[in-house]
Amino acid sequence: MSGRMDRRAFARIGLGSMTLAGFNRTVPAAVGKKRRLKLSPLSEKFLTRLPIMMELANVPGVSVAYVENGRESWSRYFGVRDAGTREPVTADTVWQVGSLSKPVFAMVVMKLVEAGKIDPDRPLANYLPGELIKDEPRAKSITARHALSQSTGLQNWRFQAGQTLSLSFAPGERWSYSGEGIYYLQRAVEQITGLGLEQLAREHMFGPLGMASSSYYWLAGYDKRIASSHNGQGAVAVDYIVMNASRIAKVADQQKKPVTEWRHEDQEKAQASVENRFPPFPTFFPVNAAGTLITTTSDYAKFLIALMGGGRARVLDDRSVAEMLKPQIRINDTVSWALGWGLQADNGQTCFWHWGEGVNYRTFVIGDRSTRSGLIVFTNGRNGRKIWERIVIEATGSDQPLLLWL
Repeated sequence: MSGRMDRRAFARIGLGSMTLAGFNRTVPAAVGKKRRLKLSPLSEKFLTRLPIMMELANVPGVSVAYVENGRESWSRYFGVRDAGTREPVTADTVWQVGSLSKPVFAMVVMKLVEAGKIDPDRPLANYLPGELIKDEPRAKSITARHALSQSTGLQNWRFQAGQTLSLSFAPGERWSYSGEGIYYLQRAVEQITGLGLEQLAREHMFGPLGMASSSYYWLAGYDKRIASSHNGQGAVAVDYIVMNASRIAKVADQQKKPVTEWRHEDQEKAQASVENRFPPFPTFFPVNAAGTLITTTSDYAKFLIALMGGGRARVLDDRSVAEMLKPQIRINDTVSWALGWGLQADNGQTCFWHWGEGVNYRTFVIGDRSTRSGLIVFTNGRNGRKIWERIVIEATGSDQPLLLWL
């Protein structure tokens, strides 16, 4: 499978001297005279055209938020969260954001690095019992750095029963997008801390930052707030996470263990009861650091603000954030990968970004730490990229090169 197909496969369904030394092996980005990312609120002319664009693209709902000078300065909501009920998108609407889950998890991991609980360059096999891939010694060298910089060599996801994990290259050799790599790191973090992913996210991110609407699994009340997924024709589509929410809650009650505390072993055990049509692979698990985050644009803005060193709480110190946003793997002269984020270097302008894709929704975030600015766009349609691309171009005032690569 090519790297490009790999990137889209998911759409088918404390820093002490020891740890800081491990972060020094980075790949420099393309540099030049520093030019900052400039974001502007959407013009009235564009806002007038946006509902027409959404109708043409069959995208029912959109939510947009700006971060400027380290604060959420502008937000707007368009269309409906469900084409059947016609309920409007509001500030309270929650969205599945797909791979925008990964940067949030990366910050949780960096918090554990800062606390000295995980060494980013120690093989994850040293933290986890058993072998990840039988008779594949290279897999034993996968580290947290490899997982967060998308250089593990693992495939993106497994979907079919009997499909095994495989390694395409030695970890760290080059870039290749892998949700399996992120989930492997999730397993290691759970093993190290003894806590489930949701517990860790609440302790280190959602609680301190006031992200009350955010969760890596389905919360009670989401059914009244969720932006439903819509297919390419703009019709409400069956959604795996929404469909199985009640089943997951029932299994949790039977196990007498809340989903917030579930670790890999719990999810693997519960899979047959939750959805026996699919094999017990991370692709189908309800709590997955690579792709199950549900949030609002305002909550995600709080996360961006914390990343930029502002807001009500500081999750990481400045040195840790700087290391997190350093390029680790060069993809080409314009695009590289940091720890949890893609980076774009264009004519001296450097910004971080990430996209999210589910079967029937599309999301995107771009930001610049030097200006403490960012743009968040969530959509609830399979054709949502057509909308978020136009919003990004309008807000930044230029056609961003990363859009040609992505």
